[in-house]
Amino acid sequence: MPALPHDDARDDTPSPLAALPDASGDDPGGDGPLDETDTASEPPACSFGGFGEPAPIAGLDRSLSLWAPGLSADGLTLYFAASPNSAVEALFSTKRVSRSRVSEPTRLVALESGDGEGAPFPSFDGLTLYFYSERDADGDRDLWFGTRADVASEFGDPRALFGINTTALDHLPWLSADELTMLFVSSRQGGLGQSDIWIATRQNRNVSFFNERPLVGVNTDRDEGRAVMSRDGLTLFFASTREGGQGAHDIWTATRADRDAAFGRPENVSALNSPDADMDPFLSANERELWFASDRDGSVGLWRAVRDCAN
Repeated sequence: MPALPHDDARDDTPSPLAALPDASGDDPGGDGPLDETDTASEPPACSFGGFGEPAPIAGLDRSLSLWAPGLSADGLTLYFAASPNSAVEALFSTKRVSRSRVSEPTRLVALESGDGEGAPFPSFDGLTLYFYSERDADGDRDLWFGTRADVASEFGDPRALFGINTTALDHLPWLSADELTMLFVSSRQGGLGQSDIWIATRQNRNVSFFNERPLVGVNTDRDEGRAVMSRDGLTLFFASTREGGQGAHDIWTATRADRDAAFGRPENVSALNSPDADMDPFLSANERELWFASDRDGSVGLWRAVRDCAN
């Protein structure tokens, strides 16, 4: 995700993201209203099939670059990063009004520094938002988080994720439901290439992460991007520019037999990819929806694909 020019746009003027299409129109691909299946926070007891054709998310300003979608566990709130007014990235949230349409986004100004924030990841309980920030960075992007007392409040009190940041690039966080395991992307020493997927753990949510190490089986000498893991820890989706893809960044998947094993040989998720950049995958809590960023139609926007659930 490239850094963008800085333009401090923190004022009361409406965000360009507020421009919405006619809400009475049909969603792309004939999408219907949300239902309990869409918003379930637990994976269904079924065998997943392949992903269907991706559709763009309606209700967002497509003239802007939109990055790193992150969906709340209840499936109703979407977090993402955008670069309004050609500025550095900033954090936004929006509500889903149907499967592939969202309402007017809100800028998360309480988490802003003016130096650039992105790649939001909401905790399973909805009380913490993890993200990268370039504020006070000793080198490049660092991992930060903001908290709130309840899901009706705004996120605030942004703090650095101590014990994990380096002078290298550290960004694109993913956390397990208990927030004790974190995946992130870093260009620090000890990896295989331009940037690699790393894993770190901690004993409880009140202490720092430690024992950070490259995620075995998936890194190459090319650029690896955002990675997300299934609830059971056995399936991984991630972005990469490795050989064998369809374009720039592609979305890949890998599996393993148990949590102590290394991930096996990654496979290209061809149904999701295009000749352009496809990146920043995010798996919904029910593990049926895969959200990602892509510039396949000329600008970087947010897309969504759904996979079948067979008994």
